[in-house]
Amino acid sequence: QVFCCFFRDKHGVASLDTVGVDNATFETDYPHVDSTWPDTKRIAAEHVAGLSPEVTYKILRGNAIRMLDLDLDLDRRG
Repeated sequence: QVFCCFFRDKHGVASLDTVGVDNATFETDYPHVDSTWPDTKRIAAEHVAGLSPEVTYKILRGNAIRMLDLDLDLDRRG
């Protein structure tokens, strides 16, 4: 499995059908100077506008949790 990540790149969202919604994550690249901070919430919202709540959750949170095997959102995991 390969995971991809994107930020400030609408092509990432446009490529979800190719990459797969289970393998894509939105990144912030914080604390690097080319990160989306301090506008991360706004930029993330712009990128996922129009996506379903399930896909939005996967891209903004769920896929990273699953990829890193974190003990977060256990009630949402299948």
